[in-house]
Amino acid sequence: TRTPQTRLIFVERYLRENFQTDISLETLAEKAGVSARQLNRIFEKNYGTTFYKYLTELRIDEAKRLLSQKPMPSVEEVAYAVGYSTYTGFHNAFKKETGMLPGEYRKRLSANCGQPFKRINAI
Repeated sequence: TRTPQTRLIFVERYLRENFQTDISLETLAEKAGVSARQLNRIFEKNYGTTFYKYLTELRIDEAKRLLSQKPMPSVEEVAYAVGYSTYTGFHNAFKKETGMLPGEYRKRLSANCGQPFKRINAI
């Protein structure tokens, strides 16, 4: 039996190691030994966000890292590498999280000499 603290450590480690795979709230909850509803509450309490928002943030953070690499992988390759099964899903999630399209992010990063920049709020 896991304590709440060890459960949280397990869940966080599992997500960081597997975010690029097809992970559902239900599957992770089963692995952690709690209900999906309980797991979402754990996320809201400990991270101030939902499971899916946390997973999206992990994926987009990794996508931003990959988009800055040289040689540059294609945006589509990045989408699949971070766990999106469709380019459109990645494209939409990236824009929602960053306020810009993945290609635009890459261009701005290049123009900024590789230095990160602040999020542009979506209109």
